[in-house]
Amino acid sequence: MQKNIILLAILMVLSAGAYFLYQKSIVNRKMSSIKEEREFTVGSPDLIHKIVLKRVNQEPLVFEKKGKNNWLLNGKYKADEVVVGYMIQVLTNAKMKSIPSRNALEYIHQAIKNRGIVVEVYDANDDVLKKFSIGSDVQNGDATYMVMNGFEQAYAMELPALGGSLRSRFEQPLDKYRDKYIYREPVASIKSVKVEYHNDKNNSYVIEKKVEHMKLLR
Repeated sequence: MQKNIILLAILMVLSAGAYFLYQKSIVNRKMSSIKEEREFTVGSPDLIHKIVLKRVNQEPLVFEKKGKNNWLLNGKYKADEVVVGYMIQVLTNAKMKSIPSRNALEYIHQAIKNRGIVVEVYDANDDVLKKFSIGSDVQNGDATYMVMNGFEQAYAMELPALGGSLRSRFEQPLDKYRDKYIYREPVASIKSVKVEYHNDKNNSYVIEKKVEHMKLLR
């Protein structure tokens, strides 16, 4: 009888331990899932080698890193490194500002369906680092709704200390993302500049670089 009681006690302890471990694993999985659906950022800008923007009823925009501060847009245009930098700032520094209510989710998801932006971030091996959708801005405009791919919960994201819309950095037309330079030459390599007016020869001029100064020649 006493032996049976001992065995029963051992079974109860083991059962309680197994139940505790099971519940703990459920909590851990849930916490891991919550963490994953909130992590819209990449640990370092150096990890980002390609950014793809997919917008409703528009041509996708593909930014590929070709060297330090050198990005190629859609395989043929040099991208504006400053504007690309604005996107990377979001992809590495955005923080959660708030969690919208369950009642707001229907509106947020409908806005994403109508005019959302899918953002895909790839590493040097062309493996996906992040994939998420950008929705509308919150009502006061100081944060932007985002939803991680594969999840339903939306989050209002911001850049701390900067405020304002994050969406605007990802919804510009192609021309806004292109490099603005017509010529890009090191100043030291320029020896002279000639401006010639075909219909006004008298006002044409040449600027020549001398050792210590610039000289204007008519």
